[in-house]
Amino acid sequence: MSGKGIIEGRFSLRENQLQNLGDNLYNLLPDIRNAVLSLITPPDVNLTPYKPSEWLDKIVVSKTTGTNIDSSPLYTTDTLYIDWAVINNGTGAITNTFYFKLYVDGVERGNFSIAGLNANVWAYASDYSIGTLSAGTHYIKILADVTGAVQESNESDNEYTKTITVNNVICTYSISPTSRSHGSGSETGSVGVTASSGSCSWTAASNASWITITSGSIGAGNGTVSYSVSANAGTSTRTGTMTIAGQTFIVTQDVVSCEAETLTVFPGKLPLKRMTSGDVTVAVTGVDDCAVEGETVTATINKAGKRRISISPTSAMTDGNGEAAFTITARNKTGIAKVIFNADSLKKSITVRVKK
Repeated sequence: MSGKGIIEGRFSLRENQLQNLGDNLYNLLPDIRNAVLSLITPPDVNLTPYKPSEWLDKIVVSKTTGTNIDSSPLYTTDTLYIDWAVINNGTGAITNTFYFKLYVDGVERGNFSIAGLNANVWAYASDYSIGTLSAGTHYIKILADVTGAVQESNESDNEYTKTITVNNVICTYSISPTSRSHGSGSETGSVGVTASSGSCSWTAASNASWITITSGSIGAGNGTVSYSVSANAGTSTRTGTMTIAGQTFIVTQDVVSCEAETLTVFPGKLPLKRMTSGDVTVAVTGVDDCAVEGETVTATINKAGKRRISISPTSAMTDGNGEAAFTITARNKTGIAKVIFNADSLKKSITVRVKK
């Protein structure tokens, strides 16, 4: 075979091999295409703010921790806590870390990350403190996948904004009870204070020397004021007040109980001329010479004496000093008469001598 024939034969062989290779590649194109598409087409995933069934909203604003319920009203003195949630509501899993942010009035207040999220699973943050806010309208916004780390089926539903109103604090107060009565001895008591806000401060002060505040002279929000009263050594019931959170609390205290133990008549003897008069004072006292007020004293003249004297009144009530006054008048007959005074179980008599 000539050299030319060898070259032609080799060329024909290579041509056939190329044809076979092309046919094989053509047959593999659908598989290659599908493999490439699987690499460049992301799974069906989508991040969006979410309201769990037990929450009131996608963003919850409260002034206490441990709750998924919005607080109302909100005041400038309240520390506010934020809860929010996001969900992957697609059918595919997110396997990479993504980020979301919290904004208050357009200012970033928190940056957070989640290391992947399975399909139809939600993640949340709770009790995140943003401190206090000024009075007025404010906007709380959550923005998911802020860096675009996740290729989502819907890129337009990544944020949610909640509008809240914060009010200036208006302090109102009430007390309970508003008054109390005490016995005559040393006693203690307490008064409850209710305020419209925990930041509302108040004071308590006594307006009577015998009333002493023992605790709670300064407070804020709801509280209790404790006080004591000293024994009432006077002869009458007394009333005093305390000013608590701008409210008046009235304290009434009974007088020390004074039981009749001694009856005294002055003078002990009474000389009178005929047809003249003289005054007699009867005093009723108790322990430590306390004056017995309101005790009834009666006066009785012995049988023989009735011809010689008369007395007025025959019954009288002791005054604040424990005393009752009587007037004895001599008749025209001389001689001795006896007057017996009675108070409770006590008895005392005096002798009246009628002279010319």
